[in-house]
Amino acid sequence: MRTVPAENGNVKGIRKSDRGRILLAYDGTPSARRALQRAALIHREGDEVAVIHVVEAGEDHNGQLDEARRLLTERGIDASGIGVTGNPARSICVTAERDGYDTIVVGRRNMGDRGLMLLGSVAARVVSGAACDVVVVA
Repeated sequence: MRTVPAENGNVKGIRKSDRGRILLAYDGTPSARRALQRAALIHREGDEVAVIHVVEAGEDHNGQLDEARRLLTERGIDASGIGVTGNPARSICVTAERDGYDTIVVGRRNMGDRGLMLLGSVAARVVSGAACDVVVVA
């Protein structure tokens, strides 16, 4: 296996420090709330956490980022918010790779929710497209 140094001097895929970077995909649905709970469980002191909420053009974030950040704050975790317009799976994968996240946490399925299984297909696409670890929460 060949390793290639990233632009910042780190070897891609290998952490230089013990500090993790977790990207939580959140849309306010029950599966996303379970993913938030899992992200809180795997979070370690010093880890950086960001919440990403992706909408299609013409939609707004309807307070989803604020809700997720509030729920994490209640668990003692300070998180930043990332609002994106575009394709959910692609946006999550591109953000994770571009910003150097080493773990993506995503819920598995939204049957009956507005997206009608959107996160199920999003989770599968994130798993196949991510350059980092992906935790899929049922």
